[in-house]
Amino acid sequence: MLAAVNQSRRVPDGMTKAEARQELERALSGARRALVPATRTEFVAGLIGLAELFQVQVPTDTGLDLYINAIQHISAPAFHRAIGVLSRSHKWPRLPYPADVLEAAETGTMILHTHLTRIERAQMTLEALP
Repeated sequence: MLAAVNQSRRVPDGMTKAEARQELERALSGARRALVPATRTEFVAGLIGLAELFQVQVPTDTGLDLYINAIQHISAPAFHRAIGVLSRSHKWPRLPYPADVLEAAETGTMILHTHLTRIERAQMTLEALP
């Protein structure tokens, strides 16, 4: 659908403009939800998983608060992707630093923002179609 609207500058085959508009609204809503930061519970679960994998301890109290504060803007999908990246690539016998998590989340975050931009562009293009 995005390719039909963004590249071909047409309403997708078999759809009315109203149906395409509605589909893009649903897609936009989903893309925005995917950019919502992960919850504290999700961050803690991911960090505990990494700690178990690397056989180290999770920071407690203030240390954990500071850690989560440093990564609090990462979306849940980007954080889950970062955990996967770090579990495959982290080489040191310690919990990855917050900067490591932020770096590992960059690609996931970029993908989510790119998808959101493509949907927004498709909405603008669709509205300009006759």
